[in-house]
Amino acid sequence: NGRRFEGGTFEGIVKKDCTLEGYTFCDCTFSGCVLENVRLVRCAFSGCRFTGCRVSEPETLHSTVSLAVLTDCALVGVDWARLLPAGMFAEPLEAMKGCRLKYNGFQINFRKFTFSGSDLIGCTFGESELVEYDFRDCRLDRTEFFHCDLRRSDFRSAVGYQIDAAANKLKDAAFSLPEAFRLLHGLGIRPDG
Repeated sequence: NGRRFEGGTFEGIVKKDCTLEGYTFCDCTFSGCVLENVRLVRCAFSGCRFTGCRVSEPETLHSTVSLAVLTDCALVGVDWARLLPAGMFAEPLEAMKGCRLKYNGFQINFRKFTFSGSDLIGCTFGESELVEYDFRDCRLDRTEFFHCDLRRSDFRSAVGYQIDAAANKLKDAAFSLPEAFRLLHGLGIRPDG
C-alpha cells in the first residue's frame, strides 16, 4: 500500500473527504489541485512545487513536507508542526509567493524565509525561531506571535499583526507606522492620539 512518484506533473486533481496513504512525491509539480478534508497517512512531499492549489483542513498522520515551493496557493487549517520530518533538518518551505493562508499553525525553526506579499489570516506562530523573516506587504489580520525570536525580521508595510513586545525577541526588527503602535499595547503604553 504505497506509491512513489519522482518528477511527475499533476494538474487539476481534486480529492475530498478521503484518505491518501503511503504516497511519496519527490520533485513533483502540482497545478490547480484541490485537497479538502483529506487524511494524509504516511505521505511525503519533498522538493515539490505547488501552483494555484487549494488545501483545506488536512488531517496528517506521520506525513512530511520538505522544501516545498508554493505560488498563488490557498491553505486553510494546516498545522505545519505536524508536517516536519522527525530528526531531519530539512525545512518544510523553500519559497512562497502570493499565497493566502488562513488558520495555519507554525512552530518552526528556520532562518531567512519570506512570506512577503502573502496573506496570513488568523495564523499562529508559537515558540518559533523566525530570525530574519520577511513579512513585508503581508496582511496578517488576527495573526499572533508568541514566544518567537523575531530578531532582524521585517514587518514594514505589513498590517494586522498581533505581537506582544514583552513576550517576543524583537531586536533590530523593522516596523512601519502606524502599525508599529500595536507593539506598545503589549507594554502597557498608550500612544497619544
